[in-house]
Amino acid sequence: EINPERTLVFIDDHLHAYERTKGVFAHGLKHVIIEDNYKLGEGATPKDKESTPKQYFWGRQYTQKGQWLFDAIKTYAEFPPIVPPIMAKTNKHPRKKAGGFMVASDDNRDIVPPMLRPDLEEKDLQL
Repeated sequence: EINPERTLVFIDDHLHAYERTKGVFAHGLKHVIIEDNYKLGEGATPKDKESTPKQYFWGRQYTQKGQWLFDAIKTYAEFPPIVPPIMAKTNKHPRKKAGGFMVASDDNRDIVPPMLRPDLEEKDLQL
C-alpha cells in the first residue's frame, strides 16, 4: 500500500507536466518534483513548451490552469542548476536535436545561481 504522506512522485517524461500533476493530486499523492520546468515557449518536446509550472504561472494564455496549480500546491521552489549554462560551450558530446536546458546563451537570470561554477572556480572542476 502507498502512503501518500511519505511518497514522492518524480515526473520527467516530457509529456504534459500539468496533466500529470493533476492526476497525481487526484490520487491523493502530495509530494511532486517536476524535473522539466521550461520558460514560456521553450522546451525539449512540444508538450514541454506548453505544460510546465513556470509556463502556467507566467503565461497569460494559461491563467486558469496557473490559478488551479497555485491553489493546489503548498510550496513551489526551483532548484538551481548544478553548473552554469556557459559550461555547455565546452561540452564535446553530441546534443539531442530537441535541445535542452543547458544552452550556453541562456543567462538564467530568472533562477538562483548555479551551485558549482567551474567556469570561475578551478576547484569546482574537481568533482
